[in-house]
Amino acid sequence: MNRANQSASRKQVNALVALGRRCAISAYPNPNREGCPDISKLRAMARRGRRNDLAELPISHVVACSPCFEQYLALRRNLVLVRTGQVGALCVVLFFAVLGAFMSLRSRMIRPLSPSIVQSAPQAPEAAEPQRTLPLHIQVDLAAFSPVRGDGTKSAPQEIHLPAKPLRITFLLPVGMEPVEYTVRLLDSAGKAVLDKAVTARLTGGAASFAVDLNLEKAIPGKEWTLLIREPGLSWRKYPVMID
Repeated sequence: MNRANQSASRKQVNALVALGRRCAISAYPNPNREGCPDISKLRAMARRGRRNDLAELPISHVVACSPCFEQYLALRRNLVLVRTGQVGALCVVLFFAVLGAFMSLRSRMIRPLSPSIVQSAPQAPEAAEPQRTLPLHIQVDLAAFSPVRGDGTKSAPQEIHLPAKPLRITFLLPVGMEPVEYTVRLLDSAGKAVLDKAVTARLTGGAASFAVDLNLEKAIPGKEWTLLIREPGLSWRKYPVMID
């Protein structure tokens, strides 16, 4: 028998089985349910257990009683659904069990190193803060730079000498200059102002004076600078400065 004949035979058998089911459901009515077996026997028949004796199953009655046959089909369908659900639930349980085992194995494989093995990276030594150089306190008496007259007296110095260091300079103003606000400028050899600020003079020992902070560390020794001091409303007073 070739494959075409086998396929045709299977279709005929399936059609015959379907026809037999339809006939069995409606062809043998039994409204009074005479001779019908107990539901437990129908359930045992639907389970198709190997332990059941065929002689004890009401097969001949079921195929000749439409109500019992219909009830048998219902039990059979329910049993198939239950078994399908149990298989699905079992598959879900197995899936999560395998997943849990995999995650546990993975966590062991990537377990962090023990504290005894982990070593911290060597820390770079902190850079020492540069020590700040304290300013050198000096006093400059500007009264000594005023011109003097008379024989036998010392002449006025030619220039102010300032060291190339951080300085705190106290300027003593010439006699007659008041303890008021002054403008002070210090020009380098190129005429650029390295100091330009307003200061307030105070009386110290009978003379007006003021103090300024000045960092001359980058000044080039041997260069001549110019100190300018002006009282409000008056002209500038100039004093030559030599960087040592």
